[in-house]
Amino acid sequence: GADTGQVALNNILKATDNMNMLMADLIDISRIESGQFQMDKQPFNFNALLTDVVALQNVSAQKKGIYLQQCEYPQEVTVVADRFRISQVINNLMGNAIKFSPQGGRIEARFYVQDGWLTFKLTDNGPGVLHSEKDKIFQKFHQSDMDRTAKKQGWGLGLSIAQEIVQAHGGEIGVESAGLG
Repeated sequence: GADTGQVALNNILKATDNMNMLMADLIDISRIESGQFQMDKQPFNFNALLTDVVALQNVSAQKKGIYLQQCEYPQEVTVVADRFRISQVINNLMGNAIKFSPQGGRIEARFYVQDGWLTFKLTDNGPGVLHSEKDKIFQKFHQSDMDRTAKKQGWGLGLSIAQEIVQAHGGEIGVESAGLG
């Protein structure tokens, strides 16, 4: 019937989206390695950016029954950065948090400003990270055993690209975890 055609089409569209994301990651990595990875730094409102990303990610969060909460910051904050690249980083972090959080899980996005720097923090109650993996997860092509069992279709490039973007802005990115569980 018409339904199977629709399902097939949706699967093709999903696969195409996935391919496009994989290609984009590979292009980013090749740009990074050839020194062509340029940041277009312009002033923009960070609060608005975060609201946009949360709205986008909330679609997949709700499908999994995950509560994604944005903690409001009292002031409007303008940052000078590459808006597209910063949203890429936050989308990546939230996407990972949603992917690995259990059903009914909670994810909190918050940020604060101190000494002219903005700190963005994403907290989730996912499975945690092995201490031995903490330094590895930002490496190229690294996928944890969690990733492999989740049958994630990816190169394991997302976090290493995120790290490159943050470092290109003079910032740093890291993970805190009490360990697995």
